[in-house]
Amino acid sequence: MTAPAGAVFGTIGALAAFPLRLAAREVERQHGQLRRGVTRRTT
Repeated sequence: MTAPAGAVFGTIGALAAFPLRLAAREVERQHGQLRRGVTRRTT
């Protein structure tokens, strides 16, 4: 897997049930950003 440096991730659907603290820690470790509360218009 390539590092998501600068990438922005949002949690939706089934992934929203995943512990966000764990997801945030991993995304931050790989120098990405995690957005919470994304809109339904997100693609």
